[in-house]
Amino acid sequence: MKTDSRLKKRSEKNGKDVWTAILPLPRGADGIRRQRRFSFIGNKKDAEKALIAELAAIGNGSFVAPDRTTLGQYLADWLIASKSTFAGKTWERFEGIARVHVIPKLGDVTLQRLSASQLSKAYAQWRGSGLSGQTVIHHHRLLHRVLAQALREGRVRQNVAAIADKPKAARREMRFLTTEEIERVFTAAAGTRFSPLIAIALATGARRGELLGMKWDDVDLQRGTVAIRRSLEQTKRGVFEKTPKSGKARVIALTAGAIDTLRRLRLSEADTRGIGGVAGSAYVFAADDGSAWAPHRVTDGFREVARRAGVVPQPQRQRASTRAGRKASAEVGAAPRAKLPAQITFHSLRHTCATMLLSQGVHPKIVQEMLGHSTVSITMDLYSHS
Repeated sequence: MKTDSRLKKRSEKNGKDVWTAILPLPRGADGIRRQRRFSFIGNKKDAEKALIAELAAIGNGSFVAPDRTTLGQYLADWLIASKSTFAGKTWERFEGIARVHVIPKLGDVTLQRLSASQLSKAYAQWRGSGLSGQTVIHHHRLLHRVLAQALREGRVRQNVAAIADKPKAARREMRFLTTEEIERVFTAAAGTRFSPLIAIALATGARRGELLGMKWDDVDLQRGTVAIRRSLEQTKRGVFEKTPKSGKARVIALTAGAIDTLRRLRLSEADTRGIGGVAGSAYVFAADDGSAWAPHRVTDGFREVARRAGVVPQPQRQRASTRAGRKASAEVGAAPRAKLPAQITFHSLRHTCATMLLSQGVHPKIVQEMLGHSTVSITMDLYSHS
């Protein structure tokens, strides 16, 4: 095999030959010619093999110019550039994962030297530190998304997150309320703002944010429908509107009971706040002053209702009264905790709605569209118990 005339021996380093070559690269988007300085330390035969591999990569478009950017640097830049792309809460979750976990563990690794085995090891270590399987899956999804962007930009040869050992999470139990528990919850919520909210949550299966983002313009009492067009989300900067999780609006048919609940709520709101309180742009489920009802306040308030109803246990505080007692308590606390059954939360109302509909023989496709799932298989996978 004839030696490529571009390959030249230039010097020595640590007793080994240094070979270099100037290789042409395809023109850039600006039409300007580009070059790549190839460098190899070793014997001539190995240098020729490396040069052939480099030329093949340039020819088939898989060539990636050397880059010393670290994962931490690239991730920080990615977060800044993507801030307007994601919903506020989603971006805050990405930023928290990057700052607290990814950058401290992998931030110093050069982006191009990051390997699938390093990611697999990091997943295992995060899991071993006490993070849940689902949380580590969120870490994986962020890294996969970021490295996919680096691949599209030609910064790396492959997305190593796609071939790493993907973390797994135990299947989460779908906790729903029984008929008797529903009656107790309504009894506990009677006379409060939670009573109509709970009723519509059970009737529609809408998510918490979707219910709080519902406006009177979205409600058609004549046709008996409600449109889910937006959702409220809680961020560090406050409460904001966003599109539903599926990215598109959907219309849900209301039961006679739900229509009656909304009609009575509208009359009550008009009585309390005047006609402006039920104007088209007013929230159906609002705070005391008519403004957006903060999602976290709904979560906390529903928990109190559920405790009064006896479907959520009261919080228990244990305090050791002696040094020996504190020591014993610490030793007990160090032991592995038994997995507790899933508790009733506001989101359980959505699970309850879906479970009741499927148990009554409603077609899964109808339930899927009502819940806003992207496919019917997601619905059936989540509610296979029905």
